[in-house]
Amino acid sequence: MIDDRLNFNSHVDYACEKATKAITALTRIMSNSSAVSSSKRRLMASESTSIFRGGAPVLAAAVITRGNLIRLNSAYRLMAMSIASAYRTISIDAVCAIVGMTPINIVLEEDCECYNCYRLRGTVGARMVARADSMRKWQLAWNSSSKGRWTYRLIPNLSLWVDRKHGEVNFFLTQFRLGHGCFRKYLHRFGHAESPLCPACPNCEETLSTCSSTVLDSGQSEVCSQ
Repeated sequence: MIDDRLNFNSHVDYACEKATKAITALTRIMSNSSAVSSSKRRLMASESTSIFRGGAPVLAAAVITRGNLIRLNSAYRLMAMSIASAYRTISIDAVCAIVGMTPINIVLEEDCECYNCYRLRGTVGARMVARADSMRKWQLAWNSSSKGRWTYRLIPNLSLWVDRKHGEVNFFLTQFRLGHGCFRKYLHRFGHAESPLCPACPNCEETLSTCSSTVLDSGQSEVCSQ
């Protein structure tokens, strides 16, 4: 969609609206508590990714504008949340790492680079080279991000995590990898618990990090189950 200023804001709005509708429809049949595996969720959610990537060379230039990038990330985050079975408080950086989805701005840059290579030189293997560069950019952004630092402690190397040949992501594992879940300090923030303190650990706030540290320090085999 071409607007009078050729900044493609209208195209970004159209793509985000269309992708959001698709994500919402998929979410209705893939609730967080459903038994649908993350790999199947991701396959179905690729419908929305294809909407973003249509006309990638144009969108790659459009995301230079901060407002456009925020709108794209907002819709992209909804898709990643559906795959990870995550709460809405999750950051875009953390959820992309958990489900192994390259951030949308880097994906568009990769598509644009491949397009230029094929158009100008017809280079064989351009996608492989561009993909390696995308992983490098994503790793640098993940290292310097201020969001999802608990997740970063568990997934510091994105390449190893993304290229693994085993394991699915589900509702409970996502809570563990985020630190966002049925922990009293987290629930207390939203008024769902009277106190942030753990009922089993004296003068200790119940968070994933503190309970995990207590277990490691004491040599216990199980974390607090309250």
